[in-house]
Amino acid sequence: MHVLLSLGSWIAKSADGFVHDAASFFAMGLKEKENLRRAHLRSLRLACQNSDILTWMIPLAEPFIQLVKSGASKPAQRLEGMYALFLVAKIAAVDAKADEILAKEKIWQLVFQMDSSLISTTLASKLSSDDCLAFMDLVEVLLLEHPHRVTEYSGSKQLLWSAGEWKL
Repeated sequence: MHVLLSLGSWIAKSADGFVHDAASFFAMGLKEKENLRRAHLRSLRLACQNSDILTWMIPLAEPFIQLVKSGASKPAQRLEGMYALFLVAKIAAVDAKADEILAKEKIWQLVFQMDSSLISTTLASKLSSDDCLAFMDLVEVLLLEHPHRVTEYSGSKQLLWSAGEWKL
């Protein structure tokens, strides 16, 4: 798991030399058991610090969407859903097709419903320090990269309240 985190940091710093087969490597990692799957998601979050990475992550949008859906419906997978939402929101910010898929799959409605389990302060209060930083990254991406989606749904008031409470 530590190797995956190191890989994520390395990818963020050296995207030009990165092998394009990484998408298939991470796609396989998303099918692993819980701890290893989470390590892959955490690694990808670190890699996203370099926005050039997002283009080779586009093929991972579908698996991320499935993880978001699972995270919204299964409490044991909330953390994975949160990480996947962060990643797919980053991808959708640079790829219109991914944004269309999120709308078609009703992910934005799921995320911004009034009692959303993926962006709640209840979830954030239970997170470790590192995961709480990931939660803050998620809120930041939603507010800055998708402001039109935030204002589109009435449930997004919870997100705005959460941002104020967490002093974004």
